[in-house]
Amino acid sequence: MKSLLKKLKPLEIKLKKTLVVVISYFLKRSLRKIEKPDFTRPLKLLFVRHERIGDTFISFPIIDILKRKYPTWEFYWVTSPRSYDLVSEDPRFSQVFLYTKKPVKDRKILHHARKVKFDIAVDLINGDSVSAMMLTHLLAPRAFKISMGKCDHAKFYHINMEHPYSFSNRHILESTLELVEHFGVDPSDAERFCPPFISETKKKNIAEFLNSVHQSVNGCPLIGVNICSGETTRLWGSDNFREMITQLMDKYPDPRFIIIADPGSYDAGIELAESFSSRVYIPPKPMDICSVAELISRLSLLITADTSLLHFARSYRIPIVGLYLARKIDIWFPYAQRSGIVESDSEKSVSSITVDQIVEKVHVIGDEFKIPGLVTCPTRN
Repeated sequence: MKSLLKKLKPLEIKLKKTLVVVISYFLKRSLRKIEKPDFTRPLKLLFVRHERIGDTFISFPIIDILKRKYPTWEFYWVTSPRSYDLVSEDPRFSQVFLYTKKPVKDRKILHHARKVKFDIAVDLINGDSVSAMMLTHLLAPRAFKISMGKCDHAKFYHINMEHPYSFSNRHILESTLELVEHFGVDPSDAERFCPPFISETKKKNIAEFLNSVHQSVNGCPLIGVNICSGETTRLWGSDNFREMITQLMDKYPDPRFIIIADPGSYDAGIELAESFSSRVYIPPKPMDICSVAELISRLSLLITADTSLLHFARSYRIPIVGLYLARKIDIWFPYAQRSGIVESDSEKSVSSITVDQIVEKVHVIGDEFKIPGLVTCPTRN
């Protein structure tokens, strides 16, 4: 089935482009009938960001600064099933609309969203996404429309920001925050470290798990080891993680290690944890993304590939050691912590990164952040 869908993808793209050509006149004409709203009155804003957990998360500083500047405004979000847990309970949003790409279900969100009568719609998808453009127009037909990084589709919005990827060596969070200038807000006033909302139930569950590790009793540092990769190019392999943990345990007697695994890698996580007789743990079942974030907030250090979890850690100011593909660090480096980067020599795989490189980087970060139990290495030459 996946193979068939892959073959049909070019046809889907061609049909979408044809649809845009057919309706482009009506989309552009609709823009001329809409004026920029008065920011002094209560407004309803819709944000379309229905792909990628990390991209959704780095948009939170936009919401926080706008809510602080305009406390009477209401904020709504369009998300995907993959990112739904991250935003579904978040009080930042008056309502979250789940876009599933299933026509019957999505007709319902169209019906409910149009009832809201949005004043402003913001398409946060970088590039010419037909889905994002159609969602923006269909869900908020009478809203003032702002987009980011569009080329051919820029004409379908009132304002189009420069693509964040065009700013080399500048974190994408900073580039994305420039959006608030169109609302009369200075981006420099925004808080950059905006963690996700975590329910009390999830906080309690993570606390119970960590109590079972006895970390809070003996004061030992907790090192998170995220074996999830997001993409096959970021897979480092269980053997590397096992050898890395073994070397760190030999060098540092205090740390406890927590294996973080998504449903797809959870069995491998159990096998990895069980290969050690002590000091290595894994939660009793796969966690949703907000539970993972709560766990990360309690770590002393996170070791991870370049995934959304890395950015969760930085939002809590948790030090990280991140495994990066070559040339992928320019805008996605760990926010305010470039020292945590270990870069491969390939754009297609992190396999060239060695265990020794990671172990050495843990020592460097331990010293830099004065992490108890990692500041000095007892067996280091």
